[in-house]
Amino acid sequence: MSEHPARRPVADARELTGVAWLELGGDPSELEAHVGAETFQHLPLRFVPRPAGLYGVGIATADGDEIAIRAESAAPELAVIAAGPA
Repeated sequence: MSEHPARRPVADARELTGVAWLELGGDPSELEAHVGAETFQHLPLRFVPRPAGLYGVGIATADGDEIAIRAESAAPELAVIAAGPA
């Protein structure tokens, strides 16, 4: 895994306790219909007005803080690839 191109250096030595939230683009009602209302209401999701995709992750720390990791989503480009030639 040390050679994986997505690896980034970590300068924060705090203990991590889990995922605090996911920041998503897209239509919340579409995701709710896909996973079901009961599951959807328990997910730590934040929606942003952008095309469908994952744009950020909040990592919870043992000291009660959160570390935000954000990047541009590859989802719009993947949708074009999946659609195939025009």
